[in-house]
Amino acid sequence: MPIDIVISIDVSGSTGFPNGYMVNVADYEVIMLYALMQEAKKTGQKIGLTLWSDVITFTTLPKLYSDSEFDKLKRIVFTDDWVCGGTRIIYALEQAKKFKDKLFLIFTDGNVYEKDLIDVDNVVFFLIRPYDDYYKMFVQRYGKHRVIRIDDITKIPKVTLDWFRR
Repeated sequence: MPIDIVISIDVSGSTGFPNGYMVNVADYEVIMLYALMQEAKKTGQKIGLTLWSDVITFTTLPKLYSDSEFDKLKRIVFTDDWVCGGTRIIYALEQAKKFKDKLFLIFTDGNVYEKDLIDVDNVVFFLIRPYDDYYKMFVQRYGKHRVIRIDDITKIPKVTLDWFRR
């Protein structure tokens, strides 16, 4: 059986709000979510979704969605839950620690407090346009194999899908 995944998206102010014009990180995060749902359909994986900033603004957990319910997830990202607050990744990491049987894909720009980076084994980080110091901080804490750097936001869907397929 394929492992269930949770797509955990940073909706802090630095990512912007998804508006469909492909001008900010949030737009590309939504495209990434849609692309992952398409891939999950092929393998029968279930998907959960978490949106977080300085709190968890939305989560489907403990519920996961199967491909027949993915349209509900698509609508969620265009609600008020995408609030654009501060960035406290600890809440996303604590959630991953609680649901150890799921793989969390965390999308963030990496602009987080170092003390918020707690030990957790079931997370892969996709850092979108991170400053070098933030990227190094994540790699030092979690290892290069769990931190994917994306400097060109137009490549988020491709990089994510390539990783997912591997």
